[in-house]
Amino acid sequence: GEQVNLTFKLYTRVSVSNYGVDKNPSMTGFWGEDIENPKNIALSTETVNGKQYRVGVIRKMALFPTQSGTLEIAPMEATTQVQLQSRSIDPFDAFFRDPFGRTVNYKVKSEPLKIKVDPLPPNAPPSFKGAVGRFTMNTSVDRRTTRSNEPVTLKVTIAGTGNIKVLEVPEIELPKDFEQYTPKVSDNINRQEGKISGSKTFEYLLIPRYPGQKTIKPLAFSFFDPGKREYVTLHSPQIELNVEQ
Repeated sequence: GEQVNLTFKLYTRVSVSNYGVDKNPSMTGFWGEDIENPKNIALSTETVNGKQYRVGVIRKMALFPTQSGTLEIAPMEATTQVQLQSRSIDPFDAFFRDPFGRTVNYKVKSEPLKIKVDPLPPNAPPSFKGAVGRFTMNTSVDRRTTRSNEPVTLKVTIAGTGNIKVLEVPEIELPKDFEQYTPKVSDNINRQEGKISGSKTFEYLLIPRYPGQKTIKPLAFSFFDPGKREYVTLHSPQIELNVEQ
């Protein structure tokens, strides 16, 4: 469940006019979220083994392992269109294009990667359902006074940094005379600065059938904080509802 950033870069010392990805890598055991998938590559310069290369990011992803063990990321395969060139005196920058504008297709392939994923510690709290990161929880109802057979909306929002899209719905303990419908779920994902963050909201439609003073007990939500290397449990405040006849 802890985020790992995966970046594919294209390194070149020749003139590449275009490229296309032939095969995206298989990533068994991961849930992935794109951070960058640019149509136009912004090039920078890097020196590798004493040689200068023009370098562009083809794809950048946030990966969240869904199982422990040694997991493998298969290679990405791509075809580049390389301008035919003749060498000039300058060994790096002064290439000139073939006067007839000819290109050749050149296939490139990344190396496979292996990532060792440690299992989560034992003795997880009962309300833990796989959330890993750092989160906060907020709960609210759209009204504190209602009538029997009239709906009340309970909204639960979990926000923070981590595997937000796979967060599961918290369990609610309601009075016996309440009906509960399947919650409406929405998420808001941010991908800035290489970290997946945002929020996930669960909206419950609740219908009290009988009048009286009703109590919705506190919700519990647990996550594993990889920075502290421990489980954290959040509790919402108790909610009191006045149901009139």
